[in-house]
Amino acid sequence: MSLNRRYTGFTLLEVLAVIIIVATLSGMSLLAINQAFDRRYESHADQLQMWLQQLSDLAALSGGAYGVVHIGGEGNGELGDDSPTAAIPEQLQAVVYYKNSWWVATEPAPFGLSSEAQLHWDLQGESQFAARPEQLSAMSSAVNIDKAQPILPVIALLPDGYMDPVARLKLRFKGHDNVFELFWDDRAARIELRRSTP
Repeated sequence: MSLNRRYTGFTLLEVLAVIIIVATLSGMSLLAINQAFDRRYESHADQLQMWLQQLSDLAALSGGAYGVVHIGGEGNGELGDDSPTAAIPEQLQAVVYYKNSWWVATEPAPFGLSSEAQLHWDLQGESQFAARPEQLSAMSSAVNIDKAQPILPVIALLPDGYMDPVARLKLRFKGHDNVFELFWDDRAARIELRRSTP
């Protein structure tokens, strides 16, 4: 019988090396998944910025005011619709000011908010259009026109390069710490996007 019989198996050093390699690969993949989610949120905020900037550009090119109405979710009812909020997905609808009334714009298409998104409007001041719904309702009843509740946008982008009223939109995502803040830059006359941590 031979005394030099070799035992098969792994040494403690080999097992530790495998554990370290597996832990490193798991950490790298978890980091990559988190970065993919961050990019998805940043992309949604970038798309919202481009949509709002498109409204501002349309206002400048057409010489008319374009507004934003928040419908669906908690913002439902602003278009005079009494239907349940669950039936309408949360979105931003473009409206255009024409002949002393706001009308739903056909272009651009409504901006659908992600189901994880939470949009908060921080309005500074009151819109110059705020008194107009009452005036329009009075005119409609005076001439016996059955007119639905007039549309009043949350903000309006004016052709002379201003936002009315000045607003900051804070976009958050459930389970995500960062806040994406969209605001009007008077010097550049455009919508800017800033990412911050609360």
